[in-house]
Amino acid sequence: MNNPLQFTSSAPQPHINTFMQSGGIGIPDQFSTSTYQIPNHNAYQGSAFPPNSQFQAPIPQISPNQFQFQKPIIPTQTVKQPDKQIEKLKEQYEEEIDHLKEIIKKLEIQIHQLKKEILKQKNEFEEESFQQRQGHIDELNKQQDITNNTNQQNQTKIRYLNAEIVDLKEQLQQRETEFNRYRQQILRSTGNNNNNQDLIAQYLSTIDDLRSKNSSLSRQLRERDSKIQNQEYEIEQLKKQLERRNDNKQQIDQSNQNEEHARLIKELSSKLQMLESKVQELDHKAFVEQKKREDREKEIGKLKETVSTQEHQIQLQQIEIDNDKKIIKYIQEETSKNQGGNNSASFIPHFNQELQRLQENTQREIRERNRLEEEKKQNELMRQKEQNEVQRKVKEERDQQAKIEKQKKACKLREAIMNSQGILQVGLLVDVTGSMDEYKDATMNMIQKTMGCIKSQTNRDCEWGAVCYQDFAELKQRGEYMQHHFTKDSNKMISFLKKIVCDGGDDGAEDLRNGVKQMLNNLKWEKYFKIALLICDAPCHGKKWAGKVLDDYPDEDLEDALQLLINKNIVLIGIEFSQNTDVMFAQMKNFYAKQNKQQMLIIVDLKNRKPDQIQDQLINIISEASISITEVNQQGTKTKKENPKRDGAFEALFKLLPDPTKFNLDPKITTIETKFKVFRVEINQKAFERNITTIYKIKIPEDYNVTLESEWSCVRTLKPFAFGQLKEVYLMKKLNSQDEVYVIKMPIGGQTYKTRNEAILECRSHLISKSLMQKFMSDLSDKGFHDIQIRYSDFLILQEHDSSFWIAERFFKGDFVKFNNNYGYINPNNNILNNIAQVFSYYTYHISEFQYLICDVQGVGSNFTDPAINTSEGNLDETDLGQEGIGQYIISFEKDKQTRYQKYLDLLDLKD
Repeated sequence: MNNPLQFTSSAPQPHINTFMQSGGIGIPDQFSTSTYQIPNHNAYQGSAFPPNSQFQAPIPQISPNQFQFQKPIIPTQTVKQPDKQIEKLKEQYEEEIDHLKEIIKKLEIQIHQLKKEILKQKNEFEEESFQQRQGHIDELNKQQDITNNTNQQNQTKIRYLNAEIVDLKEQLQQRETEFNRYRQQILRSTGNNNNNQDLIAQYLSTIDDLRSKNSSLSRQLRERDSKIQNQEYEIEQLKKQLERRNDNKQQIDQSNQNEEHARLIKELSSKLQMLESKVQELDHKAFVEQKKREDREKEIGKLKETVSTQEHQIQLQQIEIDNDKKIIKYIQEETSKNQGGNNSASFIPHFNQELQRLQENTQREIRERNRLEEEKKQNELMRQKEQNEVQRKVKEERDQQAKIEKQKKACKLREAIMNSQGILQVGLLVDVTGSMDEYKDATMNMIQKTMGCIKSQTNRDCEWGAVCYQDFAELKQRGEYMQHHFTKDSNKMISFLKKIVCDGGDDGAEDLRNGVKQMLNNLKWEKYFKIALLICDAPCHGKKWAGKVLDDYPDEDLEDALQLLINKNIVLIGIEFSQNTDVMFAQMKNFYAKQNKQQMLIIVDLKNRKPDQIQDQLINIISEASISITEVNQQGTKTKKENPKRDGAFEALFKLLPDPTKFNLDPKITTIETKFKVFRVEINQKAFERNITTIYKIKIPEDYNVTLESEWSCVRTLKPFAFGQLKEVYLMKKLNSQDEVYVIKMPIGGQTYKTRNEAILECRSHLISKSLMQKFMSDLSDKGFHDIQIRYSDFLILQEHDSSFWIAERFFKGDFVKFNNNYGYINPNNNILNNIAQVFSYYTYHISEFQYLICDVQGVGSNFTDPAINTSEGNLDETDLGQEGIGQYIISFEKDKQTRYQKYLDLLDLKD
């Protein structure tokens, strides 16, 4: 290809100076008409822009002929030789200057066209970007690649034009040097000639004009470069905005999809519950009808037996009547024969013989009838016995089949719970740039031990996944960072980490943002409890995150990646190994605080720890975090709303007042006297048995027995003495009683229940638990267990006036014990009362056909109170945590099932 700048001449080419030999502009030592060349410095040789470029308008090519300087023509004038030389030089340089002006003008036109084209293409790009936002993410990435290539090509073209201008400047400067050298020679030979000085001054003025234009052109080029850089920055910002918008759109779409799935699941669950309810109703009706049929069959059997007995009696009486008739007939015949008085002496013996014969016949016939009747009865008994045996076997088979189906259902539910809530997912987010070798090794060594600790402390298995991130250069080279999907096999994860070589990293900061996004997008976060463990010694990119660490990408921002972690309910644990990350972790804390999600971020300082200590510290950190997020050690009752954490009503009362029976004698406690109508409330037993698997169908007030007992004159505390999660707690006793103290409650907010039905609704969980506890203890008693008797206390409703109702229960002295709560906490003490309390909760889960579970079991001694109920639907009340709460308890129960509870489960035949 011809060089872009070329001066053509037929004269031989002189030697080239050192600058030319190194790739610069060739300048002859002596001014002559030789050919001068400006080499092509890797100039772009194709069209102005590639065919697929967004900037399709061509940039005008610079023809080599544009840079051809013709041999100067010296005008013929009758002057002295020096004057002729000056005129010759002047004309030659004027032509060259004019030619340079034309070149500069063409370059200015090119620059103007470039500006217009860039503006046009910017508008087109913005329009295309708007369309891309509506399109597929792959198309967006492709368009962004094209834009990047186009920008690189533009930069190449701009560098090429800049090189041309620099070459022109250097050429002009060297020609000025030549001119000055010749001028000095002429001046030395001719002296100070005024005419020559005028010509030289005029020429110098022309050169100054040219310099001014060159300076203006350079300034314009700098302005153009600045605008191009600004446009590139704007394009980069647009890319980031598009990326963030797409992320937000994906989040919104995912959220909407999750909501739609949740709605569909809820609808299907509701329909399933309705169908199950109908099935249960039909089963109950079939059972009732079966019982009625069996009762009718029994009544019919009794009636048949009575009729048969009566028929037999009638037959016997008929035999006796027939015999009597024969005797009477015989007497009549004999009487008629002996009316004449003949043979009277022989008649009597003969009569007695005949009478005896007839009586023997009658007895024989009666015996035969009785024998036949007895055989009939025996046959009927045998038939009934065979029929009962068949029914018994059918019932046993049906019960066994139902038992097997129940066990299968229990196994499936337990498996589903263990596969969702029983697995803790830990995603390792590891910086594997050059300085991270020792930390990677500590991470690799702690994995297996951590799995054992988590299992022993929370009864949860552990899945490990990893993304090993570096920086943009490695991401561009590989397309994505090295990763490993979640696995329960610790050896696979350790083997993966062993193969990782720690290297790379361009500047002080690393590409944490894309590491987080890859971990979220590529790893399957399907379980309920999730942890992301960040192990790094360098901050992420971004001027507010990197602090004083060298950062080549100050416009990066980590916030969108952190928001994705929050949206997926993933707890982030950050490990500080170096002071370089202090600013980043401080910014993380601020971000999580703004989102009111401080509990989802754990920062641990391991700076200045020796490498052999890091492994043990990491094991403790993960183990403690698993306990924290699963809440297996938190005793308090949990509610659906994020209420302040408080103890239960009774628990709070025991902590605040050592002897509540003497509250009215304490001068610091203000009391008032009042009167209450006292109602005792119980669930109707038939309604309870009918709805034992569908407790939500127990109606208020139809299915409750409310009895007015009496009217009490009482003294109570004026202000609440303690607060539970949902109720205010007061103390009350009858005026004529010294030790009989009652705990009375109202909703938090200082307003009593407005109606008696509202108060009954608050008693519902307690009364259901009371009836279930009675059934539980009865079933244990039937199996021969009499070691302990547990009961839920009686519930009273107190009416202060027409629109003021309280709920009350008796206060018992002793140590208050929390046996379990409604979110998986189980008291670790291995004693009979605690174990029976846990088995009771598990028993209610089975007897309800896995529809609900009585939990939050607590009380004083064997007097239990204030329970909660987790149902499969989760809509009973504020403490009903639904399937989540049930799953949490089942996982904790399974932990010690074999060692603490199995003998009681076997006694109750609760198998799964």
